[in-house]
Amino acid sequence: MSSRVLGIDIRPEGSFSYVVMNSDETMITSGVANPDELIRVIKKYKPSLVAVDNIREILELGGRFLKRMSKLPSVPQIIQVTRLPDGSEVKMEELVRKYLGMNVGLLTPEETAKYTAALALRGVGSTVRLFENETKIVVKALISTRQGGQSRRRFERNIAIRVKHIVKSIIESLNKANLDYDVFYHRDSEGVRSALIIVYADKSIVRRFVKPIKSIDVKVTLEQVISSSVKFLSPNSSYTEISPRSKTRLIIGVDPGIVTGLALMSLDGRVLALFSGRNMSRRRVLSLVYEYGTPIIVATDVSKPSDYVKKLSSMIGAVLYHPERDMQIAEKANIALKLSEKDNVKVRTPHERDALAAAYKAFTSYVDKFNKVDEILSELPIQVNADEVKELVVKGLPIRDALSRILTRSVNQECKAEVIVRNQQECKCIDEVKELKDYVKLLEEKISKLEDENTKLRDEVNRLYTLKYNPPDQSLASKIRLLESRIELETKRNRELNDTLSKVKSIVADALFNNNYAFAVRVSNAEDLSKVTSKGYLPIMRFQDISSLVDMGKVQSGIVVTIDEVGLRAIRQLYKMGVTVVPLLRVLALDVNDDIKVISISKLNELANELKSVLSEVDYDTLEDLVNEYKIGRKRAQ
Repeated sequence: MSSRVLGIDIRPEGSFSYVVMNSDETMITSGVANPDELIRVIKKYKPSLVAVDNIREILELGGRFLKRMSKLPSVPQIIQVTRLPDGSEVKMEELVRKYLGMNVGLLTPEETAKYTAALALRGVGSTVRLFENETKIVVKALISTRQGGQSRRRFERNIAIRVKHIVKSIIESLNKANLDYDVFYHRDSEGVRSALIIVYADKSIVRRFVKPIKSIDVKVTLEQVISSSVKFLSPNSSYTEISPRSKTRLIIGVDPGIVTGLALMSLDGRVLALFSGRNMSRRRVLSLVYEYGTPIIVATDVSKPSDYVKKLSSMIGAVLYHPERDMQIAEKANIALKLSEKDNVKVRTPHERDALAAAYKAFTSYVDKFNKVDEILSELPIQVNADEVKELVVKGLPIRDALSRILTRSVNQECKAEVIVRNQQECKCIDEVKELKDYVKLLEEKISKLEDENTKLRDEVNRLYTLKYNPPDQSLASKIRLLESRIELETKRNRELNDTLSKVKSIVADALFNNNYAFAVRVSNAEDLSKVTSKGYLPIMRFQDISSLVDMGKVQSGIVVTIDEVGLRAIRQLYKMGVTVVPLLRVLALDVNDDIKVISISKLNELANELKSVLSEVDYDTLEDLVNEYKIGRKRAQ
């Protein structure tokens, strides 16, 4: 691209003073031109920069001037020299004194044009982004088939074939250049009359592979896409991608085409906005969506999504939803009518109607899961972002796993516990244990602190009650009531944390069980045993405790893990009572702490079956005792 600069300044009558300079600040030409003539100056001298002292002077010319600029073979970069990179604006006279070393008074349009060009060459000012990093390729038929009698259909077919052939050739060139694009065909009563290809690249790049065409029947034009808003960049900065303004999760319905419809819906089913517009690129769609939040579902109303919708969902990492069959017009109309009344929105075009129906259809497919998430979160004593959990559910995670991941992320800690591996077999569930172990530990520490504080408060209350005062000290009584209230509050918090801890442990236990592992918990009395077995955990006991609890009738038929080395005869006695005793070291997979162990279910079943086989054989010791008793009995009888 040329290194020339065009400096311009608007004159009172609406025309422009202009100066074209080389990179060494030598003047090539200057003069006065109206907007149309200024376009011809840009086309003739091909400047790489157009320098202005105020961008409003160009914007006031309206869309026609920018439209003509967008069709130029090379669109120049626009610089506002009076706006510095930090966002501040400085008068032209100050910039001329600072950078050009000249003391000047009120500048004429001719002087302003010259000095803006010189300042732009010295890197002063900010780049004004009036055009997107996108190019529109329009393929349009020039021959009308409205007349021609019997030849009309032949003309229609020929024109449609011609348009499609040119579009196919352009697509092949874009694919070869590895450029991203979208294609839209425009059909009317005469067939395919035109096509629009939006290429996501600067026009200067696209022109290397696609050239304008103007033949007798078809015209191909290339235009730089005009931006919907004015943005300032530093002089050498590149295009920056847009990003969401908030983390509010959205469902978006899209009806793509020459006119694109767009519907935005929250995860609770509220319609937030409806849009429709011609030639809307994916970036333009996202710029509208990102004003409201972050899309996690992209929905369409047809069973076979278009490439436009597929690419849109892929570029933002959203889930693509489409119905099993194409939605009928009557169904979409009923949905639009219902939602427009409920959320007080106006559906202006069929494209908005189709987009709204697609978004609502996607919402109904997930609403049961969303309601379940809300139900579970309402029971938790801690605050959890429902949208984050729902996003993970939409992306395929079970609700419990999604909740576990969000809870773990909120703790923002990494588990560094050592993993004990037995027989060179790594615990498959160790990652899930690592994720939640820190959170369990944190809750236990909070509970311990609250219990200590609770004890101190109770001691203080007891001390105050023992004080003798006459007449009653009202301030002391107030203090007692305050302390009692604090005790009640801390007790409630203690109970809530205990409930949360139980739920988290339950989540971990289920995760372990699903991966062939289970919790085993140390118990020492009947009450602990009842709690542990009711939660589905295995009890760990000393052997002597097992015997006493069996005598008390507290152990039902099942498996008990013992930490002691036990003889076969003792195990046999308990086995007869329906209790299988398994040594801990034979089935241990992970040592969490002194009271909690992770047990391998496969090893547990293997060892239990082995013991069952051995214990089911003839008990020779018992048989010998019976024989001796029989002999003694015979002797007494004689």
